[in-house]
Amino acid sequence: MKYRSTQQKKRVKLLVTVAVLVVLAAVSVFVGVKMRTPNTTPQPTPGFTEKLDLNPATDQEKQQAEDAKNEIVKKDEQATQQQASNLRTVVPTIIDAGQYGQNIEVRAFVSAIYENGGTCTFTFAKGAQKITKTSPGVKDATTTRCTNLSVPKGEFSSGSWSVVVSYSSSTASGSSSARSFEVQ
Repeated sequence: MKYRSTQQKKRVKLLVTVAVLVVLAAVSVFVGVKMRTPNTTPQPTPGFTEKLDLNPATDQEKQQAEDAKNEIVKKDEQATQQQASNLRTVVPTIIDAGQYGQNIEVRAFVSAIYENGGTCTFTFAKGAQKITKTSPGVKDATTTRCTNLSVPKGEFSSGSWSVVVSYSSSTASGSSSARSFEVQ
């Protein structure tokens, strides 16, 4: 059995004393902080008891609810208008529109913007007949390209049709001029 030297015993005593002091300091800081933190628990008002009103809403309460709802709708419409006014106006370009075999194909791009995530809407018209199709807008080399659209010829009647391409995204919107083509 080994005996510890006096110097070792003093070191152990010192370490134990320091450890105890650190623990006591931590406890006193915790207690001090706890004592300075105000009690935020709401206290009931003396003599007041809460009652739940189970009666139907009065006309005045209904009107207040309707007014609050209309105010929310108004703010939402204003926010939508503000967002729309911040959109950049673009003009898609139709490169080609026509019949290729049994399909009607349209190719278009938007030169003033370079982004993914927009939507290209193709609106075909012949008199009162209308056909609408969409495809995603994708980044191309330097523009946003509408993914090529191919629609079966069977959806169209023979004759002269026109197509307009619209583009919309969170940053831009706009429409092309109409382009005519023949369906056989």
